[in-house]
Amino acid sequence: MIDQLDPSIDAMHSDGFNLQLATVYTYLGQWLEAPIRPDTSALTYVSLAQHHLFPTVISEIANAVDLPEPVTALFTGIALLAPEQERNHDLLKELIVQSTVLRCDQFVDRYYELVLTWGCGCRFASAATFPPWETAVIALESLCEPLVEKALWQLAALHFPPPAGDKIRRLASDHAKGKQSYGSSLALELVALDKLRTWKLDQYSLRSHLLLQIGGQPGGISVRSGSFSSSVLYPLLRDEIGIRDGTVGFFVCHSPECNGAQVAEAIALACPPKIIDLQRHGLFEGNHCRYCGRVSDPEQTYRLARRHWLIVPAAYGGAYEQRQFFRCTSCGHHFLCSESYTNLNNIIDEFKKVTDEGQLQQHKVFKKAKIELARMRSEEKCPICSCTSISQRLVHLWVYNPGSRLTRHMET
Repeated sequence: MIDQLDPSIDAMHSDGFNLQLATVYTYLGQWLEAPIRPDTSALTYVSLAQHHLFPTVISEIANAVDLPEPVTALFTGIALLAPEQERNHDLLKELIVQSTVLRCDQFVDRYYELVLTWGCGCRFASAATFPPWETAVIALESLCEPLVEKALWQLAALHFPPPAGDKIRRLASDHAKGKQSYGSSLALELVALDKLRTWKLDQYSLRSHLLLQIGGQPGGISVRSGSFSSSVLYPLLRDEIGIRDGTVGFFVCHSPECNGAQVAEAIALACPPKIIDLQRHGLFEGNHCRYCGRVSDPEQTYRLARRHWLIVPAAYGGAYEQRQFFRCTSCGHHFLCSESYTNLNNIIDEFKKVTDEGQLQQHKVFKKAKIELARMRSEEKCPICSCTSISQRLVHLWVYNPGSRLTRHMET
């Protein structure tokens, strides 16, 4: 890539650099129909860089200033994003080297995006972070704005019940109208957490990377629960709306047309089935299988745990409540604990919180409670395979129970 650049670039001194920079300002001003000065906000230009006209703009400016398109794109980024004291020939040369190492040559807009991430403090060749450029962070905010809206609409596609579902759709609509914005806070969070460093420049655009970090899916209809729960948008909605990333108990239908063979194999071989080996239409919540209509039995229908499921608890107007389960270590079935066992286990947990560790094991009440808990557990057996080998630790699962839904006032 460097060999293909204009040889005059390497020999350019500060006067030559400033002259080229001034020329880029002039032609950018012609394209934007407004004078471009070093202190001009980049927001107008960033909106242009978000669509297909960007390569055309760079091509026209490159022809006008007689420079290769990659160098012109880097010049453009420096002109619009870098603070005046950092606009110099050394910065240009360093960005040229980085663009070669990171293989930016597939798309011309990657060069501008490289300058943007560089300006946000991310130096791909160094593990250290650097103070961000103010204008670059503002530009990042403007890139995040439409992506937050897209992520919210993808989240709304999961059809959460009201009031959470209504709130999500209202937030998405407000972002589309410019009424409410998470873009600023999320951009600052991305910079602070150094989330731009994992961007693969040679594989996808910066906008695709930002959408993934925010919680959306490029080209997707809805979000993916696992990736959304690790996004920067999730904590905001968790606190405001009550959405939770939880482990949910799902029934596995026993009928032959669903997962009867898999359940029978798990019991016979004492080996829990893997979700990947099950028919998805035979996994359900509620009181019956949506595929074959078979009615579920809370005790006799096989239940497994599915991690990273986005739910709304009953306390926030949803239909999920958390319960404690035993897990059969043989077939993997999860079955409800008795109320007496749950209460005693909770008492022991609270006792641990208020008692010094050194005195805990010597405390007679604690020791007696543990013995009683072990006795009760020894009398339990799996209702599916009759095995008495069950987990010592209880498993907390969210369970779908529409009857538990509570109405909770939420701000509009």
